[in-house]
Amino acid sequence: MRQIEHGYALLRGGQLQAALEHISQLLALRPDDTSVQVLASETQLAHRNHDGALAHIDRAIGASGGDAALQLKKATLLVHLRRRSEAIATVAAAADRQPDNGRVQWHAGSLANHCNRPGLDRK
Repeated sequence: MRQIEHGYALLRGGQLQAALEHISQLLALRPDDTSVQVLASETQLAHRNHDGALAHIDRAIGASGGDAALQLKKATLLVHLRRRSEAIATVAAAADRQPDNGRVQWHAGSLANHCNRPGLDRK
């Protein structure tokens, strides 16, 4: 876990190239580790590589067995990228995954509400 914390420290410190090198090493050692995939997504996002960030969060979701919190994280990224339709589908999947979890339902509802704002989809 210290390796993951170190990666986040590099990102917080603005050491983006060092973070990229660090996550590359971690991915080589632990490609199926959910935490490593989430850190890889954050690292790609810091590098403004949105497709890479989405690919890694998708891998994290898969590695976690479909964790609803990670699905909501993905939906949030999609909202920021103005990809409304994909964000709504992802939110719905998260809400369906944990129908009795009030926190997931609240976050899903908040994101879905945000998606209904005019002009969210890219043209």
